[in-house]
Amino acid sequence: KKGFEFGIRAFAKTIHQGIDARLHIIGDGPFRSKLESIANEMCISDKVIFEGTLTHDRVVSTLRASSVLLAPSVVAANQDRDGGLTSAKEAAACAIPVVGSIHGGIPDIVEDEKTGFLVKEKDIDGLSARLSTLLKDENLRTTLGNNGRKKMEAEYDNRKCNEQLEAIYDSLKKSPM
Repeated sequence: KKGFEFGIRAFAKTIHQGIDARLHIIGDGPFRSKLESIANEMCISDKVIFEGTLTHDRVVSTLRASSVLLAPSVVAANQDRDGGLTSAKEAAACAIPVVGSIHGGIPDIVEDEKTGFLVKEKDIDGLSARLSTLLKDENLRTTLGNNGRKKMEAEYDNRKCNEQLEAIYDSLKKSPM
């Protein structure tokens, strides 16, 4: 459901256009060897770093050192899907723009052309085009990243969310049943 296969293929297209970048894949699981094979097949194994499982601090430091978060999620064969992708929220909170698929909760986090870019699931050409656009344009990355940070502060701040929830509870306590 993470769609890394499509992300690696999109990244390869971007690299083959002459853009110098690295793709860090965080996490581990049964598909790792398949993904490593795809990176080899696409002749970009030297550009793809499989980080494995990282501590939260290492995830955050990797995000902060990144230019873009690629989130190419898809509906899995068993119909499993991503919800509100935490990594997209964390990237936005770090002012990192997101290139993601129109999938699950990603469109709630990423506003197309305002905080990042959205493309259809499995759209390798679309992912590559948007990734290339961001990697070539530092000002656009900064603008979209800052917009994403503002969105996270406005919509996902725990203190604000708790205050809103408490206000709802208070109003329910006061209303006659």
